[in-house]
This record gives sequence, structure tokens and C-alpha cells, in this order.
Amino acid sequence: MKYKINLLPPPQLSFIDKTVFFSYNYLRYILVFTQLVVLGVFTYRFTVDQDIVDLKDSLRQKQDIVKVSSPLLQQGAVVDDKIRNIKSVISKQDEFNQMIAYYLSVFPEKISATKLQIDSDKIYLEADTTDVNSIQSFYGRLKKDSRFKKLDLGSIQKTDSGYSFTLTLSSFSS
Repeated sequence: MKYKINLLPPPQLSFIDKTVFFSYNYLRYILVFTQLVVLGVFTYRFTVDQDIVDLKDSLRQKQDIVKVSSPLLQQGAVVDDKIRNIKSVISKQDEFNQMIAYYLSVFPEKISATKLQIDSDKIYLEADTTDVNSIQSFYGRLKKDSRFKKLDLGSIQKTDSGYSFTLTLSSFSS
């Protein structure tokens, strides 16, 4: 067996020798890794740019849709207001028709109206009759049915042809 023993200290390498050794052995790996990172970032930049362009196109389309549909929405709101107003007018007319229909259905034959004033929620009547009981039965039926919340039987006066009276009906409830 043969042994080789070197008792001399290893030679000192200069800074240039160390740099050349590092460059040959490790710098190429660092450069390859850096190039891979740069390529990855460059590819990611393309995908991000394409996403930004797609989002801008989508935003532009949605803005166009809003521009086109906003007059339609405004017109729809106007039509909706008109429909609400029409419904309220129709409901008031229906209530008025019900009030008149009820009043005419309970009005007795023996009473003749000399003055009839009808408002949206009030009926004022001046009438004549020859029979006091017809006034009493008419008033009693109106009170019993309680369709008018407020009944005001005015003065009953005896005249040459019979009896004259006033009646005010208000606050009709169907």
C-alpha cells in the first residue's frame, strides 16, 4: 500500500481564481433559474393583460346595456306611476258607484227628493213625504245597515203637502 502524504499547506487561491471557480460552477444555475423566473413572469403578464382587456370589454358592454336600457326603465317608471294613479282613481270610482247603488237601493218610494247633492263621500238630501213612518223606516234602515258612518237627520217640518226633512250621509264604507 502506498500512501501519499502532503505536508505542504494547500496553495492559497487568489480572488480571481475564486471568482472564476464560482462563475463556472454556480453562476450558470443562478442564471438559468433567473431566466425561468423571468419567463414565468412574462407569461403571467400576458395572461393578466388578456384578463384586463376582457374585463374592459365586458365593462364597455355593460355600460352600453345600461345606456340603452335606462330610457326604458325611466319610461317603465312613468308607466308604473300612471298605472298606480289609474288604480286609485278606479277604486275611488268603484267606491262612489257602490255608495250610489246602495243609496238608491234603500231609498223608499214614498219619499220624493227635492234636492240631492252628492259629493265623493257625502250625500245631502232634502225631501218631502206624506208619511212620517217612511222617514223613520228609511233612517232606521240606514242606521241598521251602518254603511254610512255618520248619519245626520236634520229638521223635520210639517208642510201643506206632508213633511219636509233634510238628511246628510257621510263616510261610506263598503
